[in-house]
Amino acid sequence: MSAGAIARVRVYYSGKRYVGEVALPSLDVRLSDVLNNRRPFLSLRNAQAAGEPDSGGPMALHKGRITFIQVIDETPRSADMRIAGRFVSVDITMEQLDLPLKGKLFLPDGVTSLDQVLNDDRDFLSLSDVEVGANENYPYLAVAKGQVIAIRMQGLPQRETAPVG
Repeated sequence: MSAGAIARVRVYYSGKRYVGEVALPSLDVRLSDVLNNRRPFLSLRNAQAAGEPDSGGPMALHKGRITFIQVIDETPRSADMRIAGRFVSVDITMEQLDLPLKGKLFLPDGVTSLDQVLNDDRDFLSLSDVEVGANENYPYLAVAKGQVIAIRMQGLPQRETAPVG
């Protein structure tokens, strides 16, 4: 196994925001792989709560309580880790978020419906070009399926090749 990597993330969890680092066990493991494994907790190193400058250190968060995760910085991946597929524009209503969330949901080749992605065994959805309310924009968010109340597809899918993170 190759040496691990680090993903620096911002986590929206139970109404609070935390910034920290997620250790990836090897260079061929993506943050989405860690989020969607069967382990119930996500371990953060150097975790700091927003507005609490004296906080810091290791922290474990139950994945079932995470609303979404923003990647701030992640070790670059090779082009061979890209997956072919298409994006669909979606509007999402979240349980712990009072703001509308809009973005592009990635559907890998072979997936023929939104239903397949929503009901597979992964705990998080991968979204790009995300708008949260009128003031927040993110290039990528991992959204916890357990926090989704409703999801609506807008328009037709656009075929692209995307990095999966």
